[in-house]
Amino acid sequence: MLIKEINYDKAYGAAQRGMNGFAVSGNIQLSAEDTLTLMKQHRIYKEDILANTLGAYAIAEKVKGGTAYWASIDNMKYVTTARPSDCSRTAITRGNVTSTSKALTKMHVFLKFCSDTWTAKFDSRWKALWGAGNELNDITSTAEGREVFNEYVNTSVEAIGSDFSEISWLGNHPIIATTVSADPLSLGGTITAAITATLSVADCLFKQIDALKTVSYPHINNDIPSGDMNGDLYIGDAIALVQEMKTKAKPKFASALAALKEGAQYPILFVTGGIFNRLKEQIIAANPSLASTLCWVMNGKLAAEMGIELVNSTTWNAFHYDGNIIVNRPDWDASAQEIGFYHHRALLVIPGTLGIAIDVEEMEAYGGMGLSIVKSPTPTDGGAYFLETNYQIATAILKNEHMVNYSYIAVRT
Repeated sequence: MLIKEINYDKAYGAAQRGMNGFAVSGNIQLSAEDTLTLMKQHRIYKEDILANTLGAYAIAEKVKGGTAYWASIDNMKYVTTARPSDCSRTAITRGNVTSTSKALTKMHVFLKFCSDTWTAKFDSRWKALWGAGNELNDITSTAEGREVFNEYVNTSVEAIGSDFSEISWLGNHPIIATTVSADPLSLGGTITAAITATLSVADCLFKQIDALKTVSYPHINNDIPSGDMNGDLYIGDAIALVQEMKTKAKPKFASALAALKEGAQYPILFVTGGIFNRLKEQIIAANPSLASTLCWVMNGKLAAEMGIELVNSTTWNAFHYDGNIIVNRPDWDASAQEIGFYHHRALLVIPGTLGIAIDVEEMEAYGGMGLSIVKSPTPTDGGAYFLETNYQIATAILKNEHMVNYSYIAVRT
């Protein structure tokens, strides 16, 4: 299992049994605290494990009153002076703590799992949760029971999908409404309505980055020429693009880069698949012997915490080149291709530049709990499972001087 076991100290449940002794219905509820832990693991870390391993995101630890807060300290320099001959001294006060806050957007998930495949998968775990009694504690009191319960809840929450990651990057970006209106893939009303409902909330990272293009920031307002693209393929000079991006970096980028040496970190260059593949193609053409080295080994504290399977495992979606960690973003490509727009982007960031926050609200309808899973006793539901939770998210660009952006985004034709 990829996600390590969570200690569900505040999990509650009750079952209702039929004549044959089978728990035909019931409910399981998790506290808001445990739900938040689960959400962080699945929605932030697991959905984007590579970027998190590289330290790309600053996860807000302080969330209060519906607002997320991030704080960072500027890299201090030039604080040394000649020693005075007397007792007079002047303290240096140039050090600056940057504080960023962002209101959280409230989200809601209400799912019904009623297909034979889902109910069969959940039923196999449901039977094992209750033991001889009707209370959930009968099963969570043993190591074997906790393992089954952990697998059941992880599977249920993972079934929600990757909405959090997609909202974080694409939520409320103008391209969504434009593409849905044009509907170049003829997706139809049902799908486009679902896309609109999910992605028309929570101003995303792309929206915030692309909004800075309108104020002519030279390190962000850079369009990828249309002649460098052929649909989803990038046919321009990717090596030249990487080198040019360095020339657009602000002086504070170099200062922050120098500070990375203590943590043995590197700037991260996120790229769409077309640019990633073209860059590898050019590197291998010039240096065929490097083909087997263009990969990245997952290591570090986060990988160890998330699951032993990650440690020392190799990903071919990233490699080290020209002082940067180049990271392919197939999730960006998937969103563009599924919704119906072209997207090419190279985004260079210092680790910790992108802020993400998540919080879980207590649901009054379920006694202040954070997540509810119900197996319905209603005959017309056919043994369906319902999952409901509320959560809040926010994203923020903590320091735009710590990034460089080149991009192109347009509705497919």
